[in-house]
Amino acid sequence: MRELMSRQVFRQRLASGFPDDVLVAAKTGTLPSLHIEAGVVRYPDGGRYAVAVFARTASAAAARTAVDAAIGRAARLAVDALRRG
Repeated sequence: MRELMSRQVFRQRLASGFPDDVLVAAKTGTLPSLHIEAGVVRYPDGGRYAVAVFARTASAAAARTAVDAAIGRAARLAVDALRRG
């Protein structure tokens, strides 16, 4: 399943928060005012982390690029905290 999810063409959500050498296998989900992505983040050192970020916007017309970038930042902050132990 991770192999299939790693073929994600769009890297604007979870993957946007990580350097290019970090593999992100993820699946998006979007409903009106809900923006979701869940997946596995794999570092070159072998570290793997399951990550899910759910964002809710006040309106369905919210700037999608800003929400997507916030999802990537939130994922990176969470994984960084886990890596620091």
